[in-house]
Amino acid sequence: MKAGIIWGSVAGLGLVLVVAGAIVGWVAGPKIVEKMVHEQLDLTDPESDGYEYFVEPPVPVKIKFTFMEVSNHEEIIAGTAEKPNLVEKGPYTYREDMVKKDIKWSNNTSQFLEFGQYKTYTFLPEESCEGCTEDDKVRILNMPLAGLIAKFVDMGSGFTATGGFNAVENMLKAGTDEIFPLTTVGDFLFRGINTGAAGWMMTDGMTKERLPPVFRPENGFALFNGKQDTSENECYQVETAEESWERHTVITKWGKDSESLAPDLSSAETCAWTGKKCFKWWELPDADGNTGENSTCNQLRGTDGHQFPPFVNKDDHPELWLFNTVPCRSIFMKYSEKVKIEGISALEYTVPLDGANINKKINVCTCKELSDLVASNDPCLGEIDDDTLNISNCNITSCHDGLQDITVCQQAPTFISYPHFYLAPEQQANFDGLKPDAEAHRTFLNVEPNTGMTLRLHSRIQLNIPVYNSADLPNSTLPSAGITALTNIATVPAFPILWIDEGADIDSDPEMVKKLKKQLVTPLNAMNIGKWVAIGLGVAMFALGGILTFKSCGK
Repeated sequence: MKAGIIWGSVAGLGLVLVVAGAIVGWVAGPKIVEKMVHEQLDLTDPESDGYEYFVEPPVPVKIKFTFMEVSNHEEIIAGTAEKPNLVEKGPYTYREDMVKKDIKWSNNTSQFLEFGQYKTYTFLPEESCEGCTEDDKVRILNMPLAGLIAKFVDMGSGFTATGGFNAVENMLKAGTDEIFPLTTVGDFLFRGINTGAAGWMMTDGMTKERLPPVFRPENGFALFNGKQDTSENECYQVETAEESWERHTVITKWGKDSESLAPDLSSAETCAWTGKKCFKWWELPDADGNTGENSTCNQLRGTDGHQFPPFVNKDDHPELWLFNTVPCRSIFMKYSEKVKIEGISALEYTVPLDGANINKKINVCTCKELSDLVASNDPCLGEIDDDTLNISNCNITSCHDGLQDITVCQQAPTFISYPHFYLAPEQQANFDGLKPDAEAHRTFLNVEPNTGMTLRLHSRIQLNIPVYNSADLPNSTLPSAGITALTNIATVPAFPILWIDEGADIDSDPEMVKKLKKQLVTPLNAMNIGKWVAIGLGVAMFALGGILTFKSCGK
């Protein structure tokens, strides 16, 4: 009898362990994790890790510039080579220190935070190509000159364009500039170029009032002019978790400065370097005919990509949105797969393979030809699915799959693509030397699902400029209207200048990996192991106790 009571107690204790393990695993445990994560991420607490990481991202950011040199430039000019042969030179790596300043609460509430995102860039020779310095010279397409020619082409056949072409022709004949000059890396990126076409544009009456903000009076043209230790075009309002954790760090307003914050991009504009002329961004109707704040191009969605609301999962979050000032719009990434980074589980999100195709409805407002066809309900249009148009019967010549035209927001003829025209096969055919590679050239991010923190992020883009054969210039048949140096160069919509990899990898910071494991991974693993140990031990005790109790009672 005593044995039966003992073994019955063992069985009862086993049942208690099973129930306790289940409660810890599926009821109390998640609540404990949720409370722990919320306390760590709380933006209303300046002492929290979340606030610290918000002000300054914990994962070091590096930005790498790889130039696309034209190795056969002389043959291209002479007409003895069929295609430009592009050869990579780089990467030239810089540390990108990001810090939010001018932080303040909006409307005296703790629901919204306003700030300016400041960035500084420091060259890292030890992480750049071997022996490379900022004083290296690269043989690339003349970006200011090619952009100037493309701008005159956009003007059409008027006297201004013809005068511009004549000025370029005289410049090239005099030897003050060339189509493929040797360009100093540091000058092109940060220090500035004020000779040749760049210098002429700064003083000529046709152009000096219209130059984009990559020009500055003090140093001329530089790709990153206005980006070194400023918040220019990087002012934001984001939401805290005051109302909902689903809104944590979501961007609610953006502005070129703190005085122009707006809840969408319908009022966004880029002003010339003098500030006298400003131009709106996305004014074309979208696939549904919407303009202004209702246009898909003007929607402000998502975060900056470094942090998302906590507890991300592939079922509730098949897509993650982020806003970036390079494409001048919000973009989304789709869930791809589960990955492990230094033993930390993460979810990988990537840009869809067809995300840059012009027939995606979300891209209609970036292409004038397609937007006009949609607005007029042209019969050439069809529909493949809810997100995709069938444009196979339409004649569209100025927009291209795999390219996004960002001329409207850069105020200089510019197309962005993935490096080496990855996902833009039609453009690959215009050049030799390209080697598109999904692993090396894709854009992706890895998110730790509990905290929503991005552990690995790589945004990769290539900057391209249109190039025109002399015969394709407006008024090219008129006397002195052509450009001799372009006689043998093929017209292409996008000629690569360089590609950029802006990335952050937590595995490059062992201390951060160790801290994240200690604060999150170890407690979660202990809770998970404890849950199954309790359940397993409880099942064993219940089974053993039940069997032996039955046998004892039988005797």
